[in-house]
Amino acid sequence: MEPKSPQFSTYDFLGYLLPGLVLIGLVDCSWLYHASKTPLTWELMISRYATLSWDNAIPLALIGYFMGHMVSFASAIIIEDHATRMHGHPNCFLVRHVRIRYLYCGVFEAGQRLSVAGKCLLKFVILFFMLPVSWVEWMVTRSLRLSRKLNSPLNPMLRMCVKAAEDRLLDTLDVKTPRGKRPTRRNDDLHWGNGLEKLALHYALEMAPAHLYTLRNYVVLYGFLRAMTLILLVVVWMIAAHLLLDGCFVLGLLVLLGGGVAICPCYGAYLKFWTRYHREALMTFLAGSVRNSGKKD
Repeated sequence: MEPKSPQFSTYDFLGYLLPGLVLIGLVDCSWLYHASKTPLTWELMISRYATLSWDNAIPLALIGYFMGHMVSFASAIIIEDHATRMHGHPNCFLVRHVRIRYLYCGVFEAGQRLSVAGKCLLKFVILFFMLPVSWVEWMVTRSLRLSRKLNSPLNPMLRMCVKAAEDRLLDTLDVKTPRGKRPTRRNDDLHWGNGLEKLALHYALEMAPAHLYTLRNYVVLYGFLRAMTLILLVVVWMIAAHLLLDGCFVLGLLVLLGGGVAICPCYGAYLKFWTRYHREALMTFLAGSVRNSGKKD
């Protein structure tokens, strides 16, 4: 594949610029409400943002693009980490059974207690922040068992295909352990999900570049939805915090629960495209392996 020069792409717009502009708008509305005590109406929003011109749109776009990177980074730490601990990483649950232990951060033993305690505290904070979504997610995935299509593993035939493709790749690279033997599998687990997928994806894109467009689209979609899920959660928590501080405890709790229900379609769409990306990467690896095998024959 020939390298291309950097250019502004759809991912830059949906993954960074648009979430960044939404965050700037959220901060601006919060400033109006708290500092100026201005009632937020639809007419005010239209009159305030309809006056944008090229003189202020360009610096606004640059700031929004930068803020979008911050949102993307934060969403990867919070939203993706929560999804991984709730369902497992797609690289893993697509090829093997994953044991879910949300708050597990390592063995609490001498010399590591402070580190483990800090990690557990961070996980508690993330779980608390995700509470508007996680209660619905827990009901759907654990109680009602409605997530089988989302995180179901590959069928045995495809697993055998992946195993053969992995062996073919390792043979091509002539990979050997320090003792001069081929890498072995423990309990017949695939190497995919244990680190080989990072190399296999680059190999697949080199051998089957036609899949690049589909993979890129999935990255654009799940990156955008992940960032918007984070922003929507911040909005719900801000509204609920105002109500709780004003003494409206019941209404604040209803906003948290109802807001989570409203956010769940965005979060669920993120999970869908996140999983589809990794499933497509796996299929791309198989397609590239078959193509390379055909060339050798």
